[in-house]
Amino acid sequence: MAIPMRTSISAYKFNGLGGTGPIPHIHVVPIPDTYRGLYRSDDPEAGIRHTSHGKDAVYRIDQEGRNPAALISES
Repeated sequence: MAIPMRTSISAYKFNGLGGTGPIPHIHVVPIPDTYRGLYRSDDPEAGIRHTSHGKDAVYRIDQEGRNPAALISES
């Protein structure tokens, strides 16, 4: 049985109860939430810090010899 697309790309689904983690071609970065996220609104570098996670994901994809096909953001 095929995995529905929304389940394969949504961390709250694959990391939730009964989830099995992301499939190999899914790379998850932290949500850029300055209220509850890693970097708060009082951090003047919050945007840059959040962006660095995306850059790191693209670097890892490149190191795997692959190219990113899409970015889906659920912020």
